[in-house]
Amino acid sequence: MYLGFIHVIVVFFSEIFIQCPAISFTGVVLKQIGMLSSISWISFCFLILFLLSSAFLGCITTTSWSPISNETYTVLVTQVIDGDTISIILPDGNKGTLRFLGVDTPELSAESNNPFEYGNITDMDCLATYASIAKTYVADRLLDKEVLIEFDAFSGFKDHYDRWLSYVYLLNGTDINALLLGQGYARVYTKETFSKKASYLVVENAARQDKKGLWSCTDRDSYGVSISLVWYDAAGDDRTNLNDEYVCVTYTANETGDTSIDLTGYSLNDDDGNRFMFPDGLTLADGQIITIYTGQGENTYTELYWGSNTPIWNNDGDTAYIQDDKEVVVDIYQWG
Repeated sequence: MYLGFIHVIVVFFSEIFIQCPAISFTGVVLKQIGMLSSISWISFCFLILFLLSSAFLGCITTTSWSPISNETYTVLVTQVIDGDTISIILPDGNKGTLRFLGVDTPELSAESNNPFEYGNITDMDCLATYASIAKTYVADRLLDKEVLIEFDAFSGFKDHYDRWLSYVYLLNGTDINALLLGQGYARVYTKETFSKKASYLVVENAARQDKKGLWSCTDRDSYGVSISLVWYDAAGDDRTNLNDEYVCVTYTANETGDTSIDLTGYSLNDDDGNRFMFPDGLTLADGQIITIYTGQGENTYTELYWGSNTPIWNNDGDTAYIQDDKEVVVDIYQWG
């Protein structure tokens, strides 16, 4: 009697599994079992457990989407998580989380931000304010809309949190990642490797110079000597293009202070112990900028040369700081 019961059960499940392409083979095997004239109850149970477990695993396993680098794909934005992270519907219909490649906006809570993560900014409340502004800026342009995404061959497809990692464009081709940098709502995330890094740094540095967005949170309003820019990623091979690596230093006088400052005894330093001494007698006027290049050259009143035979500034993160003639740190500039 139990053989008839077995036959009914096997035929029932085999027809179901044959309908699922991922496990159709399992259905065929079950049908063959159902045709057997005799089979022990114990053997049948083991076979059923094995085939059912493999069948269900096969049926719930979906083929993962496999995009190609440097191709654009249309996705729907369903949620804006923060200024650089969104939830999307992928081209295959599955849901996913995507982070904007190469840019980093502040965290939404002041406690989650870190001092000196964005240049010399230590006002965490100010950063959190601009994090909220960045999120709204992205939501106004992307939420519930279709956008284009593009993956970079140098960065891979996902980050270590298993989020998709790509450039994001409006349908008219506008680069949202670059817009965030230009508005001063993000920094370039230099720890990542991607082909647009150099062009993104140009956009970020323009926003820094104009103190747009979060760069207005800077503490440089305290006056004195400060680092306004570190251009650490030279075009091509840094080792053969040393003078495309440079630091810009400026002086801001307060209302009652001196209109210029003598830089005798001042130094520019990095975390690895490299030190550049400003020439004795060099003065900076209020608002004047002087550029220190890494390589060789002839010093002028606006351009100085470190004289190094190797790059000084690390592309993936470093710290530049200025010490005065008493070796007191008067300004810090960090990235990465």
